[in-house]
Parts: sequence; structure tokens; C-alpha cells
Amino acid sequence: MPDLTFIFIPWLEVLGGTAQALFSISYFIFVIHIWLGK
Repeated sequence: MPDLTFIFIPWLEVLGGTAQALFSISYFIFVIHIWLGK
């Protein structure tokens, strides 16, 4: 079982990092969109 968690935990970190990056990018685009809209 240690092997499974050893594989699983980095996957969670990668998924979390990807989600955070996507959120940051979409937020950045959202802010620029509002800024250009004014």
C-alpha cells in the first residue's frame, strides 16, 4: 500500500497546482476584460 500513496499524493499536488493555475489565469483574464470594458 505505501507505493499507492506514493503515486497518489504527487497526483493530488499536480491536480491542485493545475486548478490553481487555471483559476489564476481565468481571474487575470476576467480582470483585464472588466478593465478594457470601462
